[in-house]
Amino acid sequence: MGELVEKIIYQGYLYYMIAILFAVMGCFSLKEYRERHDRIKSFVDRCVSCKAVVIRPVVMEFTYGGLAKECINVIAAMADVPISVDSSSKNTVRTQVKYTVDGKDIDTVITRRSGIRHPKAGTEIDIFYDPKLPQHAFCEDMRKVLLNRELHQCAGNFGFSFLMFLVGLAFHISYQY
Repeated sequence: MGELVEKIIYQGYLYYMIAILFAVMGCFSLKEYRERHDRIKSFVDRCVSCKAVVIRPVVMEFTYGGLAKECINVIAAMADVPISVDSSSKNTVRTQVKYTVDGKDIDTVITRRSGIRHPKAGTEIDIFYDPKLPQHAFCEDMRKVLLNRELHQCAGNFGFSFLMFLVGLAFHISYQY
């Protein structure tokens, strides 16, 4: 019985180690967030708002790797197995737009959130473009996503670290008595 208690206590230490590992990862991601946030903020602040006409609401990227991932996702959904190979494509979509900057028509593909209603072809939407490189643009709803993407990763690392610390603490408290 004593060996079992020692193993359980060592499992608590294992959770503490995982918590420390994710806290360190959180610190590094916070440092990275601070460095990137200033650059991204300066990019977003210098961007200019304009109206763009939607040419194609959803532009699909065709690659054999992407096709294989989609096949796996479809088969998993049909078999009711919770497998997801690529979840990033569910958050954003690519839209082909056309807008005018300094008398020049620019035709480019922008990224926008997929949770927002898909505009129809010919609809005007608000976008932001970089005056230095006008072909680089993004949809208005992506502004907060661009600024806070790394911050979400930091919060996830610190949250998981805190959770592992609580689990380790629960192991120690539950087997102390």
